[in-house]
Amino acid sequence: MDDVDFMKAWVEAEHERELKEALLHDERFLSLLVEEEGPSSVLAGCEVREISLVEGALIALVHRGDKVVIPRGRTRLEIGDSLTIVGDHDAIHALRERFRVDRSGRRH
Repeated sequence: MDDVDFMKAWVEAEHERELKEALLHDERFLSLLVEEEGPSSVLAGCEVREISLVEGALIALVHRGDKVVIPRGRTRLEIGDSLTIVGDHDAIHALRERFRVDRSGRRH
């Protein structure tokens, strides 16, 4: 699936299932836990607008406890937050390397 097909599928999705299918295809998402130690610890305490990920990626969801937050620029990340990051293949690959996580989101 190329970028044009992905964007079309993303924009035209009418249900959560269709969004998941678009994301799960071709490794276009990353789950990242904001930890107290390790590479993701630099995100703790930052507002989303302050975070420079990589070109082609954005934080789509913040899972905090039993809540799911759609982040805005002023959303401040906390230790324990689980982030869903979406983006193009190269951006997601770069973030996996930067935060040293595998495809399941586990740090290695």
